[in-house]
Amino acid sequence: MDMEDDTEPLQPENFFFSHNEYGKSCKLSTRCSITKTLKALEKLDKSEKEWFTKHKQFKHIWHLARQKTNKLTGMWMLLLRTASTQKKRVSWFVVNGIPIRYSMREHALITGFDCHEYESDYNAENFGSYEFVERVFGSTKITVKDVERKLASMDDKCAGDRLQVAVLYFLCTVIRGRRKYDSIYPFVLKIVNDLKVVETFPWGRITFEDNMKEIDHAMKHLDGKVRDDYLFPGFIIPLEVLVFECIPDMSKQFQESVRGAKDGCPLMCKRKFEDNGMTGFPLDQLNEALGTTNDIISILKPSAAEEALLLDIMERVEDEDFFDPIADAWNECLDVQQKKIWWKDLYKLDLASRGFGEDSPAVEIMEETEQENIPASEYMEEPQLSEKLMMKRMMKAMADELKDITLWF
Repeated sequence: MDMEDDTEPLQPENFFFSHNEYGKSCKLSTRCSITKTLKALEKLDKSEKEWFTKHKQFKHIWHLARQKTNKLTGMWMLLLRTASTQKKRVSWFVVNGIPIRYSMREHALITGFDCHEYESDYNAENFGSYEFVERVFGSTKITVKDVERKLASMDDKCAGDRLQVAVLYFLCTVIRGRRKYDSIYPFVLKIVNDLKVVETFPWGRITFEDNMKEIDHAMKHLDGKVRDDYLFPGFIIPLEVLVFECIPDMSKQFQESVRGAKDGCPLMCKRKFEDNGMTGFPLDQLNEALGTTNDIISILKPSAAEEALLLDIMERVEDEDFFDPIADAWNECLDVQQKKIWWKDLYKLDLASRGFGEDSPAVEIMEETEQENIPASEYMEEPQLSEKLMMKRMMKAMADELKDITLWF
């Protein structure tokens, strides 16, 4: 299928990583521990469990297949391909020359969490009360370990206190894990004072905002260089599965449908990762599955049942964002005009970085010198060069055992 168009929107001006980094792995870790948390909550009695399983938002967590570990390599693939824009409420990733959007709409469609606006008088600093935490723990300076131990020690309902401690544990280990080890957001400590507020709070909005902040933090912290490991706290499930929802070839190889999943459930309930006997999927396997495909979904489209879900959990019109004419043009083309975008030169670069395409053998890419955001225009510095000639130059440089190579395309 030819997706080129004379009026195709401009490419991203900058990328946070060079395409030469696409084959490099990073061990992502998280504070989102769903399986461990739900196991700890098994001690609750039926009525206490029903608070979670009948919760309009959190019930979907109980629908998820239990995995010992998160499968975060697909998320890493996207982070490597993050485009730099002026937007603060949407991230764009360019995979095989095709942009993939992560906005609050995708977040809502995947999670089923409420993404409505906060109440008009909402203020995170003044929200809620420490009354419950001070009464049960004797202090507001408590850790995740303190909460875990307290829950384990409670052998009965304790006049309703056990449920509130369980909700506190759930929020700080699944929904809003904090970067600092064993610490808990003051917001989380205070909101559990009133479980009615926990039931109605727009957890989709706050978890989306958390993820956007963490993507921004990751791009600044990594600064274009792949590291051995990186911590990404918070509710990361939507980012964990986004690449598989958008690339059918990868979903077919690494996911399977969940039997009995309801049509009106969010996407994260409908598929699960196949058990490969490993803690995760190796990056080279994902790169192989990605291959040369251009069958990639830029913006997730809901089914009729999912559309009804979206109407129930988010505003019809999304929030205003910073002006960026280039990124705005992508959204106009994809969402309004319902057209596809495919940047052929970026497609070739993605393939070449993974050893695909004509005269593109798989090679180990060596570390580059200092780099910040990589302008897309710099990728095409010498458009007259053939791919074959470019590969010859690269192989010659490797043969000369240079420690640092900068490839200009």
